[in-house]
Amino acid sequence: MTAFYEETKACIDAVFEAHAPSEVTLTLDATGVNGHVQLLVLSIIGYQRLTQLKRVNAISGSCYAYLVYHALNTTGIEGLGAIMQRWDSNMRRHFHKTRVLKTLAKLPMAAVGKGNIFNPQCLEAMLRGTVNDHNANRPLSTVPDNAVFWVYNQTRGCPVGLNARGEYQDYSMAELARTFAAIPKLYGAAKLGDDWFIDPVFSKDYSALRTALKKDAKPGHHIYSNIAFAKQTPNITYIKTHQYGDGKRMVVADFIKLMLNIPNRKIYHAFQQANIPFSK
Repeated sequence: MTAFYEETKACIDAVFEAHAPSEVTLTLDATGVNGHVQLLVLSIIGYQRLTQLKRVNAISGSCYAYLVYHALNTTGIEGLGAIMQRWDSNMRRHFHKTRVLKTLAKLPMAAVGKGNIFNPQCLEAMLRGTVNDHNANRPLSTVPDNAVFWVYNQTRGCPVGLNARGEYQDYSMAELARTFAAIPKLYGAAKLGDDWFIDPVFSKDYSALRTALKKDAKPGHHIYSNIAFAKQTPNITYIKTHQYGDGKRMVVADFIKLMLNIPNRKIYHAFQQANIPFSK
């Protein structure tokens, strides 16, 4: 285990020494391309304790990290080692199925709102490629009741929390995966039923959503896992969930690699950082 893992674990352990799990809310904020960096916090908390929390909020790419961790601890992910080897080489390129020149040719049209660079189906394909079809086809109703996946409903004009007992409980993880990181101009909006959804980070209400989640966590303590900073306040423990320096620069670099079809080793490293054995 690395010093970074131990430092993060100490911060999280301190929260649970002072609070029962039912008093603690966990928010997994947006991460950019590599949502799997949130596996660090999930693995330290542990699956059993995770299901006992007051609430687990997941935003954007962090939704995929939660679903991966859920799959690992319920049905398991067959062949995880081989999957991670593919992630370490060309899996993202494989799912986006496009060449650099074709991607660059789409940029001008996407910039003026006339089309998207990729298809939302790529987001579903990446989830299937990580957790396998068996897990991806399971309905939302099979995840713990305290998990909430936040998306932005363009049709209704507001953020919506998808959960196991809500309106979208019968949709599969794969169908929902199209909505979590449906970035305008990059993937475009994704449709569920009669409504269109995008990644809430790219909505006008993202700041208001984060404020509301912090308010809803009271009374109790809030573990807020993000890419920007680590900080302690009386009611919130902010966890910085990666070791790549400036979070905004990391996100920009990851998006550039995605656009140019360059393999991103950070995805493979996220599993290593979280101390998740590939032999599972």
